[in-house]
Amino acid sequence: MRTSWLILAPGLAALALAACGGDGGDESLSPPTGNIAFVSDRDGNQEIYLMTADGAGQMNLTNDPADDKEPWWSPDGTQLAFQSSRAGPPNIFLMNADGSGVSQLIDSAAVEGRLRWSSDGSKVAFYSFRSQGQGMLWVANADGSDPRPVLQGIHPAGPEAQCAAGFPGDWFPDSDTILFRGSYGAASALQICSVNADGSDLKVIFSQDNSFAIYPTLSPDNTRIAMVLDRGGNEDVYVVDIDGRNLRQVIDDPAQDTTPVWSPDGEWIAFASERDGDMEVYIVRPDGDDLRQLTDNEFADGEPAWSAP
Repeated sequence: MRTSWLILAPGLAALALAACGGDGGDESLSPPTGNIAFVSDRDGNQEIYLMTADGAGQMNLTNDPADDKEPWWSPDGTQLAFQSSRAGPPNIFLMNADGSGVSQLIDSAAVEGRLRWSSDGSKVAFYSFRSQGQGMLWVANADGSDPRPVLQGIHPAGPEAQCAAGFPGDWFPDSDTILFRGSYGAASALQICSVNADGSDLKVIFSQDNSFAIYPTLSPDNTRIAMVLDRGGNEDVYVVDIDGRNLRQVIDDPAQDTTPVWSPDGEWIAFASERDGDMEVYIVRPDGDDLRQLTDNEFADGEPAWSAP
């Protein structure tokens, strides 16, 4: 683990607010707290970094010649899952919150990633390319044992298939229902769906013809979903109610805005954006107010994952 710290330029928060048009927001709302893991290629390849929720104290957690990406926090905030090709094809690894104790969760010859823990920490969902005819949404016990496909009854290439394939986004509080991104060939759409871990009760939550709804994450109060919606070549951040209704646009910008994730208190959304010429990490209120830039360099920073203090 690298122990050096990268210090943000003095006054970055104020400069970022001015550049982004932020006005400081409602001071009665809580300031951003906790820690944000993110991916950066500032050292020549993709590595996992950590910073506080105001962008300070940026710290390198991984330091490996292979690419490390797709960070996600365990429910108790003590571990980070990430994808790495350090042992062969991209697979899922775990490490402690300080970057120590790296271990491989599942040793597979297939590409696997985007791990999501269930709310009670007993199970994990992830995507796997080991048997695409059974779909790409898989579950396993938290220790990686008993991996199994969730959507094995759905052929991902079938134009009639609702929510085929499947890339996990989050778990519902019952620790049985998975929120995920599916696909629907007949509608030329990527959809937001849910399904039980045993493959039952498959539901379409949100779908629009000729649009891509991707990267869904559930708000801490379980009432809203943050996601990316692409309706014609431009990705922006949206929020929709848990029943798929009341769609609201959070970010409206000609640049690509992607990978939104909620703060633990539900008062912020972190996301990555190319609006300054390269990918950087930002936070914003769910209503689109108080936009703040957290990283600012000539490299690509993205894929934020937010944990409580």
